[in-house]
Amino acid sequence: MKDDKLITRQKEKLRKQLLSRLSRVPSMRGLGLRQWRLDHAMSQKDLAAAFEVSTRSIIRYEGSEKIPRVVAIALGVVK
Repeated sequence: MKDDKLITRQKEKLRKQLLSRLSRVPSMRGLGLRQWRLDHAMSQKDLAAAFEVSTRSIIRYEGSEKIPRVVAIALGVVK
């Protein structure tokens, strides 16, 4: 029982840390994604394959005001 409470507290602490880090990730607009893609000499098809999404998804992301946060995080890692 005591171990369960400790594990629950540890999980909650990790969740809060993750949420705190995610809140600091800047949002990226579609034009930023397009520019990143062009800077890295990638086609929409190449980027779609890298993210395992459809080319249509990349086209939608590039035309939108905000892209999914997970994409922005991944691009930050790839820099």
